[in-house]
Amino acid sequence: MHIAICRLLEPYGFYEFEYFDEDGWPHYKVKEELPPLKAGEQSVLMKEAIVGYFLEKELID
Repeated sequence: MHIAICRLLEPYGFYEFEYFDEDGWPHYKVKEELPPLKAGEQSVLMKEAIVGYFLEKELID
């Protein structure tokens, strides 16, 4: 789950990809701490990030 969150929030500048380890797992570093968000705000951010990911990968129009 953590890897997915890092990947989804990378375009927002919160995380930055560093490297793949010897087992092929991606590693990210924190660039900027997430601001305190209410549950509803977290939900909106993650939904927006998921849609952005699918648009980036051209999996939806």
